[in-house]
Amino acid sequence: MTKMEQRDRFAEIDLLRGVALSLMIVFHLLWDLDYYGMKPLDKQTYQYAPITAILFFLVVGISIMLSVEKKTVKQMIVRSLIILSIGCCISVVSLFVLPEKPVYFGVLHCIGISMIIGTTLRRLDILTLSTISVLTMICGIVIGVFYLPSSSNIMMIIGLHSNDLQTVDYFPLFPWLGVVLFGMALSRVLYKDGKRQFPFPDITRFLPTRFISWLGKHSLPIYILHQPALSGLLVYIVPMVVRYIPHL
Repeated sequence: MTKMEQRDRFAEIDLLRGVALSLMIVFHLLWDLDYYGMKPLDKQTYQYAPITAILFFLVVGISIMLSVEKKTVKQMIVRSLIILSIGCCISVVSLFVLPEKPVYFGVLHCIGISMIIGTTLRRLDILTLSTISVLTMICGIVIGVFYLPSSSNIMMIIGLHSNDLQTVDYFPLFPWLGVVLFGMALSRVLYKDGKRQFPFPDITRFLPTRFISWLGKHSLPIYILHQPALSGLLVYIVPMVVRYIPHL
């Protein structure tokens, strides 16, 4: 990343992305503790998961519009395909690591395709983007009521699946594409012509916000690595530490 690109970044976007990533890591840690039999997960915790996802997808939409000012369409599509490809690799790995609940169409699949669609719709006005966004989210709610006799990998992309679907990461285009599109419409208001339309204090002076912003700047590699790191910590490091605590 060049110095010019660093100056062009909006600190609040990195901060929001970092907050969403931090919440997601905490949620995954709780899930892992339950999965490895260390501490049961309070099922009420699941009700907070969509909040993290909504924040993540909103930031994706805002970022698409901000990228229009700095990147070519080709660069944006390539970035989208990279994210989608990583999502597909995670699906393959999950078939071996979690064969009982593999990832068919997870967050990276949804983000990758949503970025491609969002890039093609980037020139639409606020009203049109907002309308498509709301209709997409409504379709997602309606589709979520119906179930297929058996899950189809293609139909799962839009949200149609069987009642017995078992997966640890599922984000269909309906309604989540709608959240991305809403973020794009929001960006047209908050960052008109790629410029911040509201005052925002300098948060880079504070160590906690600087760290969370750093997480936001490197969200993709951290997302890829955090789950193997958590699993390794809980499976190998924690038992080793517990084993030696009595001798300390």
